[in-house]
Amino acid sequence: MLFAPFLVFTLLSTTVLAAPPPAVNEVTIRYSDPARCRVQMSNTAPYSMPWIHFLVSEHSYSLFGFSQQQLKNELIQALQRGCSIEERDLAGLTPLQAAIMFNDAEMADLLLKHGADPYALIDRGGKPSKAHGKNSFEFFELLEQAEAGQARKPSDKPFRDRSRLKKVLQDYRNR
Repeated sequence: MLFAPFLVFTLLSTTVLAAPPPAVNEVTIRYSDPARCRVQMSNTAPYSMPWIHFLVSEHSYSLFGFSQQQLKNELIQALQRGCSIEERDLAGLTPLQAAIMFNDAEMADLLLKHGADPYALIDRGGKPSKAHGKNSFEFFELLEQAEAGQARKPSDKPFRDRSRLKKVLQDYRNR
């Protein structure tokens, strides 16, 4: 389903749409601050989100037609403009933690190379959550455990392979 990744991101960011989202080609994305560190989409108004979080989700799901290289360039430009690599979304996740949630090893590696703090704690603002207070390594382990602990039927597709992301995180720890 085309909108599943967008809806997952939207729901995890605690923004719930009252109506189904418009077709992707009908969504307008614009900066919502002078520093160009936050964006607003026409289908989520008045909520604006950190631009770096948008880039992470777009890298993982490619709904708006950006190339992977464009996304990397945009991320580096955003950091050069002073956008925070640690700004949290509404779910209390940093961009690195969002990349981990999306199982995006390439983006996680890029964020770590540009100074993302894997020891930053998820801050759900006091909302109950198994992820609250976890750092990126612990969050990764929580996701692995949650997938491993789910009841599965023989006909189910296997869970996503997190081995590339695990290697990125292990390599960072071993530096």
